[in-house]
Amino acid sequence: MLKKQLVLSLIMLMGLAAAIYGKDAPKVAVLDATLGEGVDSNASAIVADAINEQFVNSPDYRVTDRAYISSIQEEKKFQLSGDVSEADIKALGETFGADYICAPNVSILGSTYTISARLIEVATAEVIDQKSERKQGSIDVLYELAELVGGALVGIDVAAAATEAKDEPVYTPPTADTTPTYTPPASSSSSRNKGISGNDVKSHLVLSYVFPTYGGLEDYFFGYSLVEIDEYYSYYDDAYTEEFGLDFHYLEPFARFLYFSLGMTITSQSLIVEDGSYTYEYSNFMSIEPYVGFGGIIAPVSFLDLYGGISLGYLGVFLGSGSDQDGSGDFWGDYAGDGAGGVSFGIELGSDIHLGSIGLNLRYRYSAAGDISGDLIDNWAGEDYENNDFAHGGMYVGVGFYF
Repeated sequence: MLKKQLVLSLIMLMGLAAAIYGKDAPKVAVLDATLGEGVDSNASAIVADAINEQFVNSPDYRVTDRAYISSIQEEKKFQLSGDVSEADIKALGETFGADYICAPNVSILGSTYTISARLIEVATAEVIDQKSERKQGSIDVLYELAELVGGALVGIDVAAAATEAKDEPVYTPPTADTTPTYTPPASSSSSRNKGISGNDVKSHLVLSYVFPTYGGLEDYFFGYSLVEIDEYYSYYDDAYTEEFGLDFHYLEPFARFLYFSLGMTITSQSLIVEDGSYTYEYSNFMSIEPYVGFGGIIAPVSFLDLYGGISLGYLGVFLGSGSDQDGSGDFWGDYAGDGAGGVSFGIELGSDIHLGSIGLNLRYRYSAAGDISGDLIDNWAGEDYENNDFAHGGMYVGVGFYF
């Protein structure tokens, strides 16, 4: 029985102490923040709530409900800024039943936000404390600044408290399997994609325009090659040729500073004859060469690759429709569509300029077949060409993908 009475007495004493303590703790009303020009209107209540939270968490203060304060301020359109009379301060204190008024302010200059807050004693209308914090950044920094200002008003270093909580060691229990495992070091890029300078060299897939030149297949009777005869043997003064070409090229680096490639070059030559007001165009021939290449590649800077090598392919030439008059008619005869070809050997020198996955390719290439064979070799007179070699080459300008 005595024990029960002691417990009841202890509970009553604790309740009395709490009542006395709560009655002695001053009451604070945190107003909606006053906003400077350029500050988002949503910041007013957000900043006030964050400061109010610090007062709520402090045992030294009692706090007026923020929802009630916001509703009164909205109704009376009242902001505590500038010079406010002592009578106004006391009226606010009576309205909110508060001993202190906390008046926050938010401003922005450039990209730097500033939060300041005054703690005003209602009875005397005196500012008994004022704190401020500023930081450069987006509007999100207001959360951090409001917590710092509120903590400073109640006497708490919020930043230091957060650092201590972060630095507190966390116990991790040992696992059953403590056998160490080997993890190979990560590599930023494969060794096959490194040039001798250490910069990344890239694979490419490029489509190029070709400015072709030709050589070979010289006829001993006329002394002209296949590519020259229509220009020089034609009876027309205004006769000339036009050339066109395309090339498809894939290059893959390997073994640090080497590469191999696959490609296909297609070119054509046409004869243009201008006869007074008329212009005639005739197809002379077409060359086609699939090839594979091999060589060395370096990357002197991160966006530039330089390479050079040799190629092996099969070079074929096919006669066009030709002209049905004068020198062209004599030379081509009925051989339209006939062709010949042979194994080709070539060289190439190139460069890639790439920014991201798109880039520019500049290349010079020359390829020749030393002895081609086929229907083309016999000319209209039944005579063989003085030599049976054929070559094409020229500048290649292309764009493509780099990876």
